[in-house]
Order: sequence, then structure tokens, then C-alpha cells
Amino acid sequence: MKQLFRGAGIIVVPESSNETNDKGDIFVRTKFASTLSSIINALKVIYRDKIDYLNKYDFYRFIANTYNDLIKENGDVLENIGELLDYVGRRYD
Repeated sequence: MKQLFRGAGIIVVPESSNETNDKGDIFVRTKFASTLSSIINALKVIYRDKIDYLNKYDFYRFIANTYNDLIKENGDVLENIGELLDYVGRRYD
């Protein structure tokens, strides 16, 4: 199984996971955990010139919170990935 994204205060897990912690991390539970992890890793490369030690937590938390909001709004559907990319692009381009 592919390694799922975890770092900078966010943890991506399959929707069936009941993993928690007491560190204040934001969990993203989705049936598209592998795809989302790949997207986050790609965004890390795309925006590497804009992400630094001062704003990396804001960047990743924006991604996690936005995706969780999209799940609440639309359900856990693949189209959320495209919407996430749109939101990230509007904020960081």
C-alpha cells in the first residue's frame, strides 16, 4: 500500500480509519486517501518556492480544512480533488 501523507499538522487516512491523536493534527478521512496524498505531494513540489518554515503549516492546514469542508458539502466524491486544486490555485498562484 502506498504511504499516505502525514506531516505539517495533517494526516490523510482512509475513511474507515479510526486513528486519532492528541497532537492537534487535522485528519482527512477519505476513500480517496491515496489520490489525495499524491496530490498533496505534487502541490508540495509545485509550490516549493512559496512554502517555507513560516507558512508550511498554514499551507497544509488550508489543504486539509478545505478538503474536509468539501467532503461535508459534497460528500466524499472524487470531484472534490478538482475543487481543492482550484481553491489552492486561487490562494497560492
